[in-house]
Amino acid sequence: MCELFGMNAKLPANITLSLNEFARHGGETGPHTDGWGIAFYEGPDANLIRESSAAARSNLMSTLRQHKVESEIVLAHIRLASLGPIELRNTHPFRRELMGHVHTFAHNGHLHGVQDQLKMDFDSHFVPVGSTDSEHVFCVLMQRINAISRNNGSIPNLAERIAVASEFAEEISVFGPANFLYSDGEVLFVHGHKRKQADGITRSPGLHYISIECNYGFGQSELTSVEFSSEQVQQVTLVSTLPLREGGWLPMEEGQLLVVKNGNIIYDQKAISVTNRLQIDDLLRTTPSPNCCPLQVNKPHYSTTSA
Repeated sequence: MCELFGMNAKLPANITLSLNEFARHGGETGPHTDGWGIAFYEGPDANLIRESSAAARSNLMSTLRQHKVESEIVLAHIRLASLGPIELRNTHPFRRELMGHVHTFAHNGHLHGVQDQLKMDFDSHFVPVGSTDSEHVFCVLMQRINAISRNNGSIPNLAERIAVASEFAEEISVFGPANFLYSDGEVLFVHGHKRKQADGITRSPGLHYISIECNYGFGQSELTSVEFSSEQVQQVTLVSTLPLREGGWLPMEEGQLLVVKNGNIIYDQKAISVTNRLQIDDLLRTTPSPNCCPLQVNKPHYSTTSA
């Protein structure tokens, strides 16, 4: 199975130290040799770099690690192909544009039968370029976000986007391991599910995360291996299939959905006790806890079977 890595930070940071370890899993210390990709956000746009070859042996990856690109939102993926040939078009993360914002998506797992069962509008602008189940479900997600955008005539508010992402995560989990990272340039959505573990049994955790505050100015976080050059307080949340170093990383529960903004976890589906839709705008004007947000939104319903 593939591996995922993501970062969301309050201030621009570079992930070179984390990327060094993550890239080694792509052919040196791990079997993920079938491609790699990284999306670095700059505002609503993202620089997407991909190759259909092993990350550990890539000159492009080596150059990228030396360049020390800074970003507030990063998605990365190393591939061990389960469906679809080893080609660039099947290499994560996948990218689409909607209403002036670039959306990116990376997935870990094999969703058996999802392309036959999960409805897609092939007359839509959002259709797959490749042949993977992962890109298929991403296009379904984009079609649903686009549908509520058309209804509103503008970018949906965060509550509506969380509702769609939450329902989407539950639906695709029926088909197999559904660990994914998704960003619209404003927030990072993280869904932890299950994966094949070292003992060969498929179970949670599918992802791990760490969220900390770095308050010592210029320097780096020893726990997250993130470097930054600012005298301001930095808040950062990292997500990875496997912890990239010892200490501080937490396993995600099966079906746990996190939403991360400015380095803070502003929504944790597993910590929810309220059942009605609340105003997220009020929440975003406060300083949320790095580990939990008592917020739940109403979820729309979509059929998972073909007509």
